[in-house]
Amino acid sequence: MNSDNKKYLVFASIIILLTGLCFFAIFSTFKEIEEISDNFIKEKKELALLEAKAKALKEVEGYEEKEEKREVLKGLFGESEKPVERILLLRDLAERNNLTVDISLEREHKSPGEEWPHFQFSVRVRGNFPDLFLFLEEIRTQRWLVLIGEITIRKDTTGVLREDHHSSQRVVADLKIKTYFLEKDDDN
Repeated sequence: MNSDNKKYLVFASIIILLTGLCFFAIFSTFKEIEEISDNFIKEKKELALLEAKAKALKEVEGYEEKEEKREVLKGLFGESEKPVERILLLRDLAERNNLTVDISLEREHKSPGEEWPHFQFSVRVRGNFPDLFLFLEEIRTQRWLVLIGEITIRKDTTGVLREDHHSSQRVVADLKIKTYFLEKDDDN
């Protein structure tokens, strides 16, 4: 072989060797890029999953806040299934103020034009004039919404007198009281 052929053969061998090295270097770089891309895609999917979980958690927290507010409103308005609680409370308030009371539930409804459903009670109270005003004040300061729509006060002429009170102070009061409640949602 002549020296020119040897030079070409050595030169060709070096080029083939360098090409092989470049190919392996590029191939390994592509492998690394592919692994990094796969990891990036996995991380992106995990991030999307975590964002979805965070959104769901915020919705749950929002629901819990709404439930807490709803419980506060239930205390303020009452529940439509429990008019007895309001009746018993009115009776207790009257007894604490030395009054006799007759309470009847007139209706439960939501009238056209009214925003909130309510119970309407007819209440007849007998007792001393000052005690009646204490009773009304206690109703006013209760934590539930109440509206005294009508009130009629007159002298008690039934002849039933207590020994410890003057007959001139005895009165009968007829009241129309509305207590409001929340309607049940279908999602509860």
